[in-house]
Amino acid sequence: NTHTLMVACVSPSHLVVTETLNVLQFATKARCIRNCPGAAFTQTEAKSFPNNWNPTDTRLEELEYEVKTLRELLKEKEKDIEIEK
Repeated sequence: NTHTLMVACVSPSHLVVTETLNVLQFATKARCIRNCPGAAFTQTEAKSFPNNWNPTDTRLEELEYEVKTLRELLKEKEKDIEIEK
């Protein structure tokens, strides 16, 4: 038994009329969303779920790739400097 609440913050200022209208349009669309109760996954089931996505793992992979790419770029630049000497 849960309740979902969404708060849309708007401003009466004429300087942000466009943003206020966008927030109101979004809130109107979000109002039509209906939650459907369902069975909750246990932690064991969630781990075995094949599409279990962990944003921390994804970010770690992105950073590891960036480090690898930057190291390769650094090696290339160091070679260029050696050639110029």
